[in-house]
Amino acid sequence: MLHTGRAHSDAIADRKRPPSGPWGGGANAPDLDDLIRKGFGRLSQNLPAGGARGVVLLIVIAQLGLSVWTAYYTVPGDSVAVVQRLGKHLKIVPPGLHLKLSLVIDTTTIAPVRIVSVGEGA
Repeated sequence: MLHTGRAHSDAIADRKRPPSGPWGGGANAPDLDDLIRKGFGRLSQNLPAGGARGVVLLIVIAQLGLSVWTAYYTVPGDSVAVVQRLGKHLKIVPPGLHLKLSLVIDTTTIAPVRIVSVGEGA
């Protein structure tokens, strides 16, 4: 089959075009590299070279992110968690997803639970 130059260039252009995903997207989808570049550009605008304001802002954002990351904990179904606030016993929590004050304020210790039946038929 003989291809004309125009049909061949259209086929090449179709190959370069990103495929349309199941959620739409296609040619209008944002480019990840552009998003990262724009994000770093905004960050560099807020962090002036040699400025203390930018360093403090970066430390506050990092601390906030770490606090949110460590605030959630999960207790397995066969265990309980002992929660201590500043080293003193606060409560015992059942299995499931829980929140705590992060880092050194609240600490949790997961303890496995064994059920023991006491009686004649046991």
